Amino acid sequence: MSRSVGYSYPSLPPGYQNIPPPSTTGMPLSSLNYPSGPQAFTQTPLGANHLTASMSGLSLHPEGLRVINLLQERNMLPSTPLKPPVPNLHEDIQKLNCNPELFRCTLTSIPQTQALLNKAKLPLGLLLHPFKDLVQLPVVTSSTIVRCRSCRTYINPFVSFLDQRRWKCNLCYRVNDVPEEFMYNPLTRVYGEPHRRPEVQNATIEFMAPSEYMLRPPQPPVYLFVFDVSHNAVETGYLNSVCQSLLDNLDL
Repeated sequence: MSRSVGYSYPSLPPGYQNIPPPSTTGMPLSSLNYPSGPQAFTQTPLGANHLTASMSGLSLHPEGLRVINLLQERNMLPSTPLKPPVPNLHEDIQKLNCNPELFRCTLTSIPQTQALLNKAKLPLGLLLHPFKDLVQLPVVTSSTIVRCRSCRTYINPFVSFLDQRRWKCNLCYRVNDVPEEFMYNPLTRVYGEPHRRPEVQNATIEFMAPSEYMLRPPQPPVYLFVFDVSHNAVETGYLNSVCQSLLDNLDL
């Protein structure tokens, strides 16, 4: 069985294959319905107002590409703080989400792949402000810090308890066992209510970690100073002034 290769038009039905085309001999030209001349196509002209509105958004210096002199500009941030978007969560757990002033991501939508993130050329990071809510920050002094055995996620308000002895991680969905110490609630002094522990009822908490979690003794605080050492910054003379002032005031 052979099959032709290439493109071809479909064949006509059997009753139409041998019929000659209709003849136009002897017919008046007026009955052939040919166009008598070139057709004129009209287009609605654009008004001046429409062009003005379209061109008003164009600029030779887009705001995102504007060069900013950091040594002269002082008011680069907006006059009023920008409100972060509200997470799309149920109102029952909306209050359990962390305050964006304490913990905020630089992107509201995270790309699914590293290649897409590289193509977007947007910075992906987290902004943290520890201890900003010291007034209402619960302190946990338990010797056992409950974390997922697979991804090491801390137990949090978004995990689910299958029963009093098992909880499911909200990130990797692994089922973990509830430690015996976690069964006791130090606030209510009730045993058998792990879902009422402070770790599960608050978005931010402070752990007083025992010595088992320390690789070395606690170190003294360190003050870190960051200076702009670009050519333009050094030319202003500020670097010498600041360094000399620090040397005069530091207790060496």
